[in-house]
Amino acid sequence: MTGRPAREQIWDYPLEALREALINAVCHRDYTIPSNTDVRIYDDRLIVWSPGGLPFGITMEDLYKPHSSVLRNKGIGGIFYDMGWIEQWGSGIDKMRNTCTKAGIPEPQFEEYQGFRVIFRKDVYTEEYLR
Repeated sequence: MTGRPAREQIWDYPLEALREALINAVCHRDYTIPSNTDVRIYDDRLIVWSPGGLPFGITMEDLYKPHSSVLRNKGIGGIFYDMGWIEQWGSGIDKMRNTCTKAGIPEPQFEEYQGFRVIFRKDVYTEEYLR
C-alpha cells in the first residue's frame, strides 16, 4: 500500500520501451505492404510487429551496436520528432534494451519474421531457456 487513495498502476513492461517499439514500428514499417502494424499480448510476452524487414544495409547484428538510423518514412519521422516523441535518431533499440534491463525483465528480442518484430518477455523462462 502506498498510503494514497488511488491504486498504483504497475505495468508488466516499461512504458518507455513499449513507446519506442510502437514509434519504431510506425516510422520504419514498409507502407507498400498492405498489412497492419500489430500489437499482440500474451500471458508471458508482448509482440510488436510491423510489415517490412530491416532497411537495406542494416543487419540484425547492427542493432546491438551503434548504427545509423535508416528512416523509411521521413515525413512520419519528422512529425514524431517535432512532437517530441523521437528524441534522437537511432536511439530507440538501445532505449528499449536499457529500460527493460533497469526494470528487471529480459532485453527484448528483435526478429525478422514476415516483417520485423520486437518481443518483450516478462521473465527469463522462455521456451528456448527451458529446453
